[in-house]
Amino acid sequence: MRQNDTPKKVRNSAKPTTAQESPLLLISEAASILRYHPKYLCELIRSKRIGAHRAGRKWLVPKSEIDRFLGKLNTANTSN
Repeated sequence: MRQNDTPKKVRNSAKPTTAQESPLLLISEAASILRYHPKYLCELIRSKRIGAHRAGRKWLVPKSEIDRFLGKLNTANTSN
């Protein structure tokens, strides 16, 4: 696995969620929902704009974080 595809080990201060609250998505799945490149999604995780959890060597993004991020984008676009 290439090292550039996953964000560096970061403690994320975003709201923690449990698997019962929201399904967990792999970086590639979350990136396809957002229509972003996986590397850009990793950058958003590193900058703490999207919360994610590390499970072994994989990063998991709660679906609720994707929904929250999309909501922020929609709010920013409608305020212009």
